[in-house]
Amino acid sequence: MTLQKFRGCAMTIACGWVSALSCLAGDGRIGIYQADVPFTITNSGSYFAGENLQSSSGSYAIRVAANHVTLDLAGRSVAGGATAWEGIYQDAAWRNLTVCNGNVYRGVHAYGKFSRIESVTVSGALQDGIATGPRGSVRDCTVVSNTPTVPSPAMIRVGTMSAVENCAVSLSSSAADLTGSYADDYARIGSCEIVYCVAAGTLVGIR
Repeated sequence: MTLQKFRGCAMTIACGWVSALSCLAGDGRIGIYQADVPFTITNSGSYFAGENLQSSSGSYAIRVAANHVTLDLAGRSVAGGATAWEGIYQDAAWRNLTVCNGNVYRGVHAYGKFSRIESVTVSGALQDGIATGPRGSVRDCTVVSNTPTVPSPAMIRVGTMSAVENCAVSLSSSAADLTGSYADDYARIGSCEIVYCVAAGTLVGIR
């Protein structure tokens, strides 16, 4: 597999197919604003956070229900509600989601195949901080100041044949067990740091 830079994001070339997604500003992108929240993306395309987004309910701020979506946070913050499990959510029925370049409160959970989370800081997670489905990737991300309330949470969790690179987990605690970074079979974790985390049960840095 060859990884090349393409207009600020990654272009992956493998097995004869090409996938190229841009996180840069450009024509044709769709802005998401506070008045839209909670917002559900139902069409493929490129979206961006036009301002800081905060869900006032107990739900996500943004839900993705489409294939082939790029969501550029544009350096802004996206926050789920006070009792929400995530700020950004995609269920396993969808695929090819990219989330990049910003801050998310309550977590990014992208359970579809081929999800990419890049240059995102997650805080305030009540369960997993960042999660992807099979063949996903998490790169250059930070998961900090989380107090999950579910059993055996992982601050970064990826599915089979996924990759976690250049990430950091810190200042997170759990009343039960806690895993800094968890990868399913045939996944790869490299150049990651797990520091200053506390668990009342078992604390695992990388599993």
